[in-house]
Amino acid sequence: MELALDHALKSGYKPIIIVAGFGGRLDQMLANISLLADPDAIDADVRLDDGVTEILCVTEKATLHGHPGETVSLIPWGIPAEGITTDGLVYPLNRATLLPYRTRGISNQMLANTAKISVKRGALLCVHQRKF
Repeated sequence: MELALDHALKSGYKPIIIVAGFGGRLDQMLANISLLADPDAIDADVRLDDGVTEILCVTEKATLHGHPGETVSLIPWGIPAEGITTDGLVYPLNRATLLPYRTRGISNQMLANTAKISVKRGALLCVHQRKF
Protein backbone atom coordinates (compact mmCIF):
# COMPACT_ATOMS: atom_id res chain seq x y z
CA MET A 1 0.00 0.00 0.00
CA GLU A 2 2.79 2.39 0.89
CA LEU A 3 4.47 2.03 -2.51
CA ALA A 4 1.19 2.42 -4.40
CA LEU A 5 0.30 5.53 -2.41
CA ASP A 6 3.78 7.02 -2.97
CA HIS A 7 3.36 6.46 -6.72
CA ALA A 8 -0.09 8.10 -6.75
CA LEU A 9 1.18 11.08 -4.74
CA LYS A 10 4.25 11.57 -6.96
CA SER A 11 1.96 11.38 -10.01
CA GLY A 12 -0.02 14.31 -8.61
CA TYR A 13 -3.33 12.59 -7.97
CA LYS A 14 -5.68 14.26 -5.51
CA PRO A 15 -7.94 13.64 -3.76
CA ILE A 16 -7.13 9.95 -3.27
CA ILE A 17 -9.60 7.47 -1.84
CA ILE A 18 -8.14 4.13 -0.81
CA VAL A 19 -10.86 1.49 -1.06
CA ALA A 20 -10.57 -1.73 0.97
CA GLY A 21 -7.54 -0.35 2.84
CA PHE A 22 -8.55 -1.80 6.20
CA GLY A 23 -6.79 -5.02 5.21
CA GLY A 24 -8.82 -7.54 7.19
CA ARG A 25 -6.11 -7.63 9.87
CA LEU A 26 -5.50 -5.20 12.68
CA ASP A 27 -1.79 -4.74 11.86
CA GLN A 28 -2.56 -3.96 8.21
CA MET A 29 -5.34 -1.58 9.17
CA LEU A 30 -3.13 0.33 11.64
CA ALA A 31 -0.30 0.50 9.11
CA ASN A 32 -2.61 1.87 6.41
CA ILE A 33 -4.11 4.39 8.82
CA SER A 34 -0.60 5.57 9.70
CA LEU A 35 0.01 6.31 6.00
CA LEU A 36 -2.67 9.00 6.24
CA ALA A 37 -0.40 11.08 8.52
CA ASP A 38 2.23 11.56 5.80
CA PRO A 39 2.31 15.32 5.05
CA ASP A 40 2.02 14.61 1.31
CA ALA A 41 -1.02 12.40 1.94
CA ILE A 42 -2.63 15.14 4.03
CA ASP A 43 -2.00 17.70 1.27
CA ALA A 44 -3.58 15.34 -1.28
CA ASP A 45 -6.63 14.66 0.94
CA VAL A 46 -6.00 10.89 1.09
CA ARG A 47 -8.80 8.97 2.79
CA LEU A 48 -9.42 5.32 3.59
CA ASP A 49 -13.02 4.43 2.75
CA ASP A 50 -14.79 1.08 2.68
CA GLY A 51 -18.19 2.59 1.93
CA VAL A 52 -19.27 2.60 5.58
CA THR A 53 -16.24 4.03 7.39
CA GLU A 54 -14.13 6.92 6.14
CA ILE A 55 -10.82 7.81 7.85
CA LEU A 56 -8.63 10.84 7.19
CA CYS A 57 -5.92 12.80 8.96
CA VAL A 58 -6.59 16.48 9.71
CA THR A 59 -3.76 18.93 10.43
CA GLU A 60 -5.44 22.12 9.25
CA LYS A 61 -8.98 21.88 7.87
CA ALA A 62 -11.33 19.20 6.58
CA THR A 63 -14.93 18.91 5.50
CA LEU A 64 -17.01 15.77 5.91
CA HIS A 65 -20.02 14.99 3.77
CA GLY A 66 -22.68 12.71 5.18
CA HIS A 67 -26.02 12.80 6.92
CA PRO A 68 -27.36 13.95 10.29
CA GLY A 69 -26.80 11.38 13.02
CA GLU A 70 -23.69 9.82 11.50
CA THR A 71 -20.86 9.25 13.97
CA VAL A 72 -17.66 11.31 13.84
CA SER A 73 -14.74 10.54 16.15
CA LEU A 74 -11.67 12.74 16.45
CA ILE A 75 -8.56 10.97 17.72
CA PRO A 76 -5.30 12.87 18.37
CA TRP A 77 -2.46 11.25 16.49
CA GLY A 78 0.77 10.96 18.48
CA ILE A 79 0.78 14.28 20.30
CA PRO A 80 -1.95 16.53 21.71
CA ALA A 81 -4.05 18.22 19.03
CA GLU A 82 -4.68 21.86 19.91
CA GLY A 83 -6.99 24.62 18.75
CA ILE A 84 -9.63 22.22 17.46
CA THR A 85 -12.81 23.88 16.27
CA THR A 86 -15.76 22.02 14.78
CA ASP A 87 -18.93 23.11 13.03
CA GLY A 88 -21.89 20.88 12.29
CA LEU A 89 -21.41 18.40 15.14
CA VAL A 90 -23.73 17.79 18.09
CA TYR A 91 -20.94 18.43 20.60
CA PRO A 92 -19.00 21.40 19.20
CA LEU A 93 -15.38 22.09 20.01
CA ASN A 94 -14.08 25.65 20.17
CA ARG A 95 -10.28 25.93 20.31
CA ALA A 96 -10.19 22.68 22.30
CA THR A 97 -7.26 20.40 23.02
CA LEU A 98 -7.59 16.64 22.69
CA LEU A 99 -4.99 14.35 24.24
CA PRO A 100 -3.82 11.08 22.63
CA TYR A 101 -4.38 9.09 25.81
CA ARG A 102 -7.97 10.31 26.37
CA THR A 103 -11.24 9.55 24.59
CA ARG A 104 -13.06 12.89 24.68
CA GLY A 105 -13.29 13.14 20.88
CA ILE A 106 -15.04 9.81 20.37
CA SER A 107 -18.63 9.34 19.14
CA ASN A 108 -19.79 12.82 18.17
CA GLN A 109 -22.57 13.10 15.58
CA MET A 110 -23.22 15.14 12.48
CA LEU A 111 -26.03 17.71 12.68
CA ALA A 112 -26.33 18.29 8.93
CA ASN A 113 -24.99 16.97 5.62
CA THR A 114 -21.59 18.59 6.19
CA ALA A 115 -19.31 19.04 9.15
CA LYS A 116 -16.11 21.09 9.34
CA ILE A 117 -13.05 20.47 11.46
CA SER A 118 -10.03 22.70 11.95
CA VAL A 119 -6.84 22.14 13.94
CA LYS A 120 -4.19 24.73 14.85
CA ARG A 121 -1.47 22.32 16.04
CA GLY A 122 -1.03 18.56 15.88
CA ALA A 123 -2.96 15.96 13.94
CA LEU A 124 -6.34 14.30 14.30
CA LEU A 125 -7.52 11.04 12.87
CA CYS A 126 -11.10 11.64 11.86
CA VAL A 127 -13.27 8.51 11.72
CA HIS A 128 -16.62 9.07 9.99
CA GLN A 129 -19.06 6.18 10.37
CA ARG A 130 -21.95 6.37 7.92
CA LYS A 131 -25.50 5.19 8.55
CA PHE A 132 -27.54 3.48 5.88
